[in-house]
Amino acid sequence: MKNKNHILVIPSWYPPNGGYFFKEQSEELKKRGYNVGLVYVEQNSLREVSIKNLTKKYFQTKVCHENGLIVLRVYGWAIPKNQRLNHKLWVYLMIKLTKKYIEKYGKPDLIHAHSAIWAGDVAEKIKQFYKIPYIITEHRSRFVLNESERLNKKMYKNWHNNILKSTFRNASKIITVGSHFTKNINNYLKKDDYKKIITIGNIVQTEFFKPTNKNPADLNNLKFLCIGSLEDYKGIDILIKGFKNVILKYPNTLLEIIGEGSSKLNLELLIKSLHLEKNVKLLGKYNRDQIKKKLDKCDYFVLLSRFEAFGVVFIEAMSMGKPIIASNYICSNLITDDTGIILNIDSMSNVENELLNSIKLIKKFDSKKIRKFAIENFSYDAIFAQIESVYNEVLKKYEN
Repeated sequence: MKNKNHILVIPSWYPPNGGYFFKEQSEELKKRGYNVGLVYVEQNSLREVSIKNLTKKYFQTKVCHENGLIVLRVYGWAIPKNQRLNHKLWVYLMIKLTKKYIEKYGKPDLIHAHSAIWAGDVAEKIKQFYKIPYIITEHRSRFVLNESERLNKKMYKNWHNNILKSTFRNASKIITVGSHFTKNINNYLKKDDYKKIITIGNIVQTEFFKPTNKNPADLNNLKFLCIGSLEDYKGIDILIKGFKNVILKYPNTLLEIIGEGSSKLNLELLIKSLHLEKNVKLLGKYNRDQIKKKLDKCDYFVLLSRFEAFGVVFIEAMSMGKPIIASNYICSNLITDDTGIILNIDSMSNVENELLNSIKLIKKFDSKKIRKFAIENFSYDAIFAQIESVYNEVLKKYEN
């Protein structure tokens, strides 16, 4: 196969520090004939510093070949509680690493940055040096909140403002994983720039997340599954409180929660105070294969987030043919009447009533239709057709 264009991927985070979907997407681009490279500076907290770690991580550059991808990595350190200095250091090292990549492998045709904070900042500065166009895919949930909410949640600093304006305004295209990003990103753009924002969802591996369990749901023994970090914004406390009402009428119903986080102790105490120990189980951290097995055996997937960027786990559940129950703060392109239920979590009585009502509604959902929706909207072929269309549009513009 003749190679397509040369794409340099710049992620804001990357394995082993999360970002496995960036890795999978980059590898898929390579499989589809693109010449793909990736650069990443791994910053580790100085709290982890030791003589042993310093012999492994001393700001050295390493060229790695990872599943067909050329990845240039720098192994460095970050100063605790000093975001501004760490930002400057990371961007400086990333620019330096990108220049090394270009010297060794040639100038890419296009840069694909994942998240404006701070891969987009790097891409914008590289554009100044080399005149390489860049696109940004924005994943961060902070962009679904308004500025005051982000300040309150310490997700945003005033010094971010000018950097984000420059980053978004100089991008050739901005991909958001949900339409609910658009309003806040528009605040950084010039009046007519809204046209360069496009929504393309995340990807689900539909061949991996494939159902095997075909047992019909038993209304008196339904299994609800929740997967998410045990943090306040995931709304797991709302779910547990609402579930109390379900148990009163259907005492054999089970809610299993997969995940770890800082709210674990509070959630354990909440479960105990509501006397739900038999029906609500905190399972801890699970790997991908274990998650697939749990999804296969559940009747509903439920997550009532207070805010959510996208929620890949929703489309993983749908790929398994499972109906989902989500909050009114999820992106609108995820749920239809045929794939799940949206709850208004601003009203606790509504949460209680709708969770109870979901028991009766389970029979209306068709698992084949749900899986078909996931394949048609979030499979590799569906998403990459849209991504490649964006690439072609930008590259055509720069060729002219």
